[in-house]
Amino acid sequence: MYKSILSAALLSVPFTTLATSQPVTLPFIAEQATIDGKLNEPSWQRAKKITIDNVTWPYENSKSPVTTHAYVYEDGETLFIGFEANDPNPELIRAFYRDRDAAWDDDLVGLKIDSYNNSQLAYQFFINPLGVQQDSIENELTKHESSSWDGIWDSVGVIHENGYTVEVAIPLRVLNFDDSVASKTMAMEFLRFLPRSERLRISSMQIDHGNNCWICQMPSYQGFEQAKQGNNVAIIPSVVLGKNETRDIDGSEVADWQSENNTEASLDVKWGITPDITLNATINPDFSQVEADVAQLSVNNNFSLFFPEKRAFFLDNADYFASTLNLIHTRNIAQPDYGTKITGSKNGHTFAGFIANDTRTNVLIPGNLGSSLVALDEKGENGALRYRYDFESGLSLGSTATHRQSDDYKNTVYSIDSKYKPTVNDVFLVQVLKSQTQYSQDFIDELCDGDNCSQPEQVSCELNSDCDYNEGVLRVLSKEQQSGTGYYVKYQHDEKYWRAFADYNYAMPI
Repeated sequence: MYKSILSAALLSVPFTTLATSQPVTLPFIAEQATIDGKLNEPSWQRAKKITIDNVTWPYENSKSPVTTHAYVYEDGETLFIGFEANDPNPELIRAFYRDRDAAWDDDLVGLKIDSYNNSQLAYQFFINPLGVQQDSIENELTKHESSSWDGIWDSVGVIHENGYTVEVAIPLRVLNFDDSVASKTMAMEFLRFLPRSERLRISSMQIDHGNNCWICQMPSYQGFEQAKQGNNVAIIPSVVLGKNETRDIDGSEVADWQSENNTEASLDVKWGITPDITLNATINPDFSQVEADVAQLSVNNNFSLFFPEKRAFFLDNADYFASTLNLIHTRNIAQPDYGTKITGSKNGHTFAGFIANDTRTNVLIPGNLGSSLVALDEKGENGALRYRYDFESGLSLGSTATHRQSDDYKNTVYSIDSKYKPTVNDVFLVQVLKSQTQYSQDFIDELCDGDNCSQPEQVSCELNSDCDYNEGVLRVLSKEQQSGTGYYVKYQHDEKYWRAFADYNYAMPI
């Protein structure tokens, strides 16, 4: 398959000279604020006051129509932020009690934190005027914001006659940072979203629209001298007990009740081996605490449904596995008996790896006209490795390897990728992939599920047959082993008033 795209877009934005900023020192105050939405503690009077007054979207650094201030300090364990969002028309404030991560259309205040100050990832914390939380992780490499991540932090909001106030307490332990240095530097941006006749993005900083890396432009804040991640160990055991009673009813006779007891024990462990390296392990994990997936209709749908990952074991530091192309989808691991994962980042080196088994083997078979899911009733082994090094010159080099194996299926993928940003306006992305797949005749029979398909090398699919979704897939499956090579190249140039980009995709089965 071959794909090539070349396109350009024009952006009309006003010109504003960006102001440079020096690192700002956040005060250390050994006093915890009461998170009640009221900025009445003495600590807020000594906190760093930050003005949020630049409309950065849809305009470029125009004057804000409303007044907003953030008050920030830390006590070595927690980052405290108080937002004072004034509004001349408080009756127009949009705020509703919603589920977490579902209030993005409301009035919002919040902040972004690049805890390593390396322009790779940013934690996002946003709160509506009623205190409803939205949090996510923004990945600069993939330009993706993952709202599946849920940190543990506190927030309360109060609406009043002059607008609204919000108090936030973010434990520093929910962030990854380098605590080998005394004074730590993190990049931050403080924000307010004002949805009225148009939705304004109001920031504490100025943004150059000609530079598509907004994380790179975030000003730095230093301090956090007493902040430590520590070698923390969290052990979470759980037991699930169940009992079922059934009986058969046959005419006028009623059988006795038959009882069946079920006991499932599980254990989760998280160990901060060092402040920069984390080990996660799970045995017979209990995922009953995970929220249910949002319902989707599969009727008349040729392609398999996509559900985001919500399980804590797979979510923790999941962005460490990210590359330009999404090569790892852990939702294919449905019911593992065990799993272990290690992640870390130090001095430009980022690495991650996990292994987990599965009581079933689920394989997604893509096609031109649709996709099909093969579910084999056999255990499988899954693993992934990722390494990336970030040079100071704007160059990043990474490599990814994945492996899945069962009795009737085996797949391995190797990938090398690179990102190079020679200027603030230009970026190059390159990724090369190599895959190898093996499968048995039982696997092919399970996929075809029809007499026509019992001999793939002779199959002739008709539109009304059981295998009409992709004749090409069956012909490829007639081989016992196959491999393929893929390439992805992209160049993008951003200017203040226009943007040009080109990408090239190529995948060739052998």
